[in-house]
Amino acid sequence: MLRLPLNLNALSYIALLLGLFLIYNTVSISVISRREEMGAAGSSDCAEQGAQTVLNRRPPGCAAVAARLVWGRLLAYGAISLTSTR
Repeated sequence: MLRLPLNLNALSYIALLLGLFLIYNTVSISVISRREEMGAAGSSDCAEQGAQTVLNRRPPGCAAVAARLVWGRLLAYGAISLTSTR
């Protein structure tokens, strides 16, 4: 009876490590693509204006962030309701 929670804990740690790995890869790919944009802006004789345009991108607004949080919460509740035993 003790083996099931131990196996679930082990699988949850593996899933956590996999999630961290995927997040790391996503961030590194976005940094690499941004580096290419900076190189293109620098080589096209609009180095200062192009660099400022690339660097000064606006983050998503408060409404977009709130909508993403609500959507994430709904997805989490849906996943819990699908996997719960009650």
